[in-house]
Amino acid sequence: MKGSKFLLIFFILVGGLCAHRINVFAYQKKDSVYLQGYYSDGTKVIGGVVTVYDKNGNKLYEGKTDKKGELSLPISKTGELKIVLDAGGGHLAETTIRVESTSSRPKPARKAPAKSSSKPSTKKGCNGDYLTGPDVERIVTDVTDRQFRTLLSAIEEMKTRIYFHEVVGGIGYILGLMGIVLYFMSRRRR
Repeated sequence: MKGSKFLLIFFILVGGLCAHRINVFAYQKKDSVYLQGYYSDGTKVIGGVVTVYDKNGNKLYEGKTDKKGELSLPISKTGELKIVLDAGGGHLAETTIRVESTSSRPKPARKAPAKSSSKPSTKKGCNGDYLTGPDVERIVTDVTDRQFRTLLSAIEEMKTRIYFHEVVGGIGYILGLMGIVLYFMSRRRR
């Protein structure tokens, strides 16, 4: 009888430890920091409170995640920032991100295209402007950045997701420990 009470109490206590874990993924693009919050099962954290601190612990920003579990905020300081996501009910996640200012970088100057009187140029963009090397580089960088962020986000989500075989393995581990405890308890009674 004592063993069954012990088992019941044990599983009640362990059950509280199986709550949703939340994760936060943050990255910088130009003069903004973008972040996504999600639970371990992939569900987005909607309305989660995001607080940003500088390296000295000073609060810089506070906001909430949107319907997609995302938030973008302007960069007011450079250096290391600590981002804390509070989803309520004691669910907290935090990450740090190194932020660099992009406004101090000079933008490449647009060069005027060389004039040709005989043939129309085939390098015209959609709006009639000519595409220069820096324009093409910026377009390619934007596209690859977007795809890279999507890939990083998917990898981060996969790393933090709880899979069925991990749950079964954890339960087996707990039952094995319980078996050892009950074995020694029964030997003590003899």
